[in-house]
Amino acid sequence: MEKVEQVVTNEQVFAKLCEVEKLLKCKGVNEHSRELWDLEDVANYFGYTKEHTCRSVTASPHFPKPIAVQGLRGRGAKKWVSGEVVQFCLRWKVK
Repeated sequence: MEKVEQVVTNEQVFAKLCEVEKLLKCKGVNEHSRELWDLEDVANYFGYTKEHTCRSVTASPHFPKPIAVQGLRGRGAKKWVSGEVVQFCLRWKVK
């Protein structure tokens, strides 16, 4: 059997590295994810405005309960566990 050499240019290697970098930057979110999301993150996930998300999505009695995270000024910011938001979407076929 004859061995065939494959020539790869620097440009091809660079292009492939750029693709890998893009994939690494793109977070894969699933029902097991544990990141904390604020209202803007939830809105971006659904593709809605923050106002619509607040009125229609997070107001649902079936939507996961938020976690109150105390800020420096003593005000609690609402955060949701990303995996629970995904589970809500899967269960209620929202997205």
